[in-house]
Amino acid sequence: MITPILAGCQSTGGKQPAPAALEDATCPDGMQDQVQIAGSAVPLEIPEELARGSEATEHRNQFARRVIVSVAPKSIAVGARVFSSTLTMTTVGGVFAGWGALDRGQEHVNALDIIPGRLRIQPFLDSKSLQAQTMSVDVLVKPGSTPFDELAITTTPLWNGEHHPVRPEELQLTFAPVRHMTVFDVVDARLTLTVTAATSRRVSSGLWRCSFESRLELIDRASVLPDLWGLRKTGFRGSESEWLALNDPTTGPFRAVFTNPEAARGFTDWLRATHAARIGQYSLGLFRPEAPDSNTPPAVNRAVAAPFHDITQQELEVLDVKRLGE
Repeated sequence: MITPILAGCQSTGGKQPAPAALEDATCPDGMQDQVQIAGSAVPLEIPEELARGSEATEHRNQFARRVIVSVAPKSIAVGARVFSSTLTMTTVGGVFAGWGALDRGQEHVNALDIIPGRLRIQPFLDSKSLQAQTMSVDVLVKPGSTPFDELAITTTPLWNGEHHPVRPEELQLTFAPVRHMTVFDVVDARLTLTVTAATSRRVSSGLWRCSFESRLELIDRASVLPDLWGLRKTGFRGSESEWLALNDPTTGPFRAVFTNPEAARGFTDWLRATHAARIGQYSLGLFRPEAPDSNTPPAVNRAVAAPFHDITQQELEVLDVKRLGE
């Protein structure tokens, strides 16, 4: 849960206030801390209708979240007569992917409007008087970073029946492109609830319009990290880390990536046992990948920030299995 942040506001009158009166209403100072709004987000599976068929590819690298929003008025605001209410959610670090769903049954009384950077529910409050309530909305979120293809490695057995390492010239490698995001960061959202209401029977003297705000984390950093693993030599004394790479004589070096830490660890053990300098057409070494250029197709970009160089036995001994992005 997120500690709510209260903000900005907007009072006038009429028993049945005219539209102009509603727009001109302001927020009295005493009302600013009388309504709390809070939000939290929990992971969901991608909806089945979006996860199958032709749409499955379209929604890759998107995250489904259930956002739970609660409103809690305090003493002065409780029971205020509500004329309008709008909940707005804006994102930082990502965008909405164009799909959303309200609590079952709420879609008949609330309008849901989604564009990439904003979600809006109107009206949000489901009673004529200001009372505590909770509502949830399901959304798809796309982190705002560049996609990139890594080549995940699969090997034939590394050890023979006698538990001896297979000779490097006998080992076969296969590669499969796996796309992930190049910026592993959070996606935050700001909730804004704007309410026009009256706390007095004489609407002309008790009409007010206030906005209350809160923030929440839609996607945490751990959720964005890809389930991909490499072998890294950690830099010392200010030098940057380098990764184990395979150098293809025709296309250049690329990072050695595995789909689970056990496979990466097993490959390291095999390298240390065989002292292999190459596998088939690929020579082994270290390099530091460069951040992909957004103008270059992900699968084509193989630029490196540090030149590829052969790995020494001393460097091989200090390789660690690391998750990409950690």
